[in-house]
Amino acid sequence: MPLSPRNLAILALGLSIFSLITRKHAAEWYQIVLLICFVIGAITAAFNSWRLWRVYKTQQTQLPYHAMEDPTVPLR
Repeated sequence: MPLSPRNLAILALGLSIFSLITRKHAAEWYQIVLLICFVIGAITAAFNSWRLWRVYKTQQTQLPYHAMEDPTVPLR
């Protein structure tokens, strides 16, 4: 299971649902595990968004000027 925001969110959601089904109060270690999952998920999601934005900006600057103005104009 790779470290991705989606997988961490699924893991944290599964742990939350498990605690609701078993009606157990969240122990201190359990709350810490959930917090760590959410924090790591948020950090990796932010990094992935920044990386996609950077790739998008890089591709945009490599296009010819006329292609950025009007996408219907064919590339030369």
